[in-house]
Amino acid sequence: MFTEIAPTDEHAPIKKNKESRKWLVVQDPSGDFLGALFRYMDLKFGLGNWPEGITFQHISTGQRMTWDSGQFVTLQSKRR
Repeated sequence: MFTEIAPTDEHAPIKKNKESRKWLVVQDPSGDFLGALFRYMDLKFGLGNWPEGITFQHISTGQRMTWDSGQFVTLQSKRR
């Protein structure tokens, strides 16, 4: 039966692919998302209305995007 091979515990851990979450919130005027990681698809199709002035930075490339007037604006990368 299916229940014999599939976990039935509702509290079983769910694996999340953290490697795909490469966009770090580095500035958040609302304070709700600071330090959180998101996927690119979350940014483009997720909330649809981010807090004004929220800034995301790609953890590998350093590219930054800020939500301004209802759309993302790409900022110059900061060199490390």
